[in-house]
Amino acid sequence: MRLVDMDVFLKSVLRRGTLQDETGVSIALEAGPLLPDTGGSNGFGAQANLITSYRWDALSLHLNTSAALTRDHQMDGFVSLIAEGPHDWTLRPVGEIYAQHEVGNDTTYSVLAGAIWQVRDRLAIDAAIRYAVQPGNDAFEVRFGITWGVALWHHEPPHG
Repeated sequence: MRLVDMDVFLKSVLRRGTLQDETGVSIALEAGPLLPDTGGSNGFGAQANLITSYRWDALSLHLNTSAALTRDHQMDGFVSLIAEGPHDWTLRPVGEIYAQHEVGNDTTYSVLAGAIWQVRDRLAIDAAIRYAVQPGNDAFEVRFGITWGVALWHHEPPHG
């Protein structure tokens, strides 16, 4: 057993939209360091993600695009589409299709299925299984995550 893909990202909303109970697409930028793995790569990296989202009553979609300098200091990029069940549900299903390409390596394709438990307004716990197709090295993973939202500054809505 090993812990991989540990990171600490800061996220900023660039455009308030349906995820913030306003109109149109929500756009966010998320960036931060890639921390060394335990039992894996001992290097540091960095990653930036642009997330474009839209929410309907029964479904939320998130298009993620990313650029990274990996822990092995290679350029990397990915694109994924995430679908979530109704936001009102305390426990909602989630699925993802994903493609990743690291310069000099083959492209990895994967699918993920899981659930998100919305514990409180700014605290969510997620769990999923992921199957990835990589030439000569397919992977099956069990994933767990915690999302903890902390406002670093207060957003004042425009008056008028």
